[in-house]
Amino acid sequence: METWVFFAISAAFFQNIRSVVQKNLLSELDIFASSFVRFFYALPLCLAISFLLKEGFDTHVPKANEKFLIFAVLGGSAQILATILLIYLFTLKKFAVGGAFKKTEALISVGIGFLILQEKVSLFGLVAILTGIIGLIMISKTKLNEGLFNWGSFVGLLCGLMFSFSAVFYRGATLALDSGEFYIRAILTLNYVLLYQTLIFGVILFLFSRTSFISVFSCWRTGWVAGLSGMLASFGWFSAMNLAHVSYVKAVGQIELLFAIGAGFFLFKEKLSSREILGIFFISLSIVLLIF
Repeated sequence: METWVFFAISAAFFQNIRSVVQKNLLSELDIFASSFVRFFYALPLCLAISFLLKEGFDTHVPKANEKFLIFAVLGGSAQILATILLIYLFTLKKFAVGGAFKKTEALISVGIGFLILQEKVSLFGLVAILTGIIGLIMISKTKLNEGLFNWGSFVGLLCGLMFSFSAVFYRGATLALDSGEFYIRAILTLNYVLLYQTLIFGVILFLFSRTSFISVFSCWRTGWVAGLSGMLASFGWFSAMNLAHVSYVKAVGQIELLFAIGAGFFLFKEKLSSREILGIFFISLSIVLLIF
């Protein structure tokens, strides 16, 4: 297994945990506070790991440059918007349809990656990505003959677009650093991004919704879980995207849905429909094509 594949699968696993935690937080917090939690509680954990690497293991850390900072800020801003849209998506009745559109981010990343980083995807890679998207739509239980174009669809598509922009900008940030191992580039990028996101989002929340800002401190037990899982997911994505094309990483990351379905099947004895089984086959085929 290639290194980037391992990190992409790990990122999908932790992202699934983070999404579940953030969805549950909606019973205690509003949309904006639930979104802010993942950044606020992830920052101190990330800074502690960075300090340990630099001081404890005397690791060389590359210096940030202007290009790196621009990409990091753009990526961080896009991710804030994407996270808010994702949490909002949880509250919509048309979540299944919107969720299916959100998952097109692997395909959207192909175009954005080409426009921003001039990265091309092979025809074989594009077929593999499309195969995975077919599987995702089948698993999402979306009825393609009704209710396809609605507010949930628009929110889902916009959410996928913002996540795609953030992913491409993050890859650009890690590649802009002139030295360091891929995991050092990833953790450094994550530090700058989390610091920016926590400050900018925190200030906005404090100024315009002080009640929401204060409520973040009351859910610290769950907040740390969201922060830790979110940090590990981001580190996995950043590491993988430093080593491989964003759209490939996102396509392999679709395994996140298989984790969720597997948990339901093995832990809660939920039965799978023939459509879901076929969807799992297409997603698995997509991942195998990309890996090999």
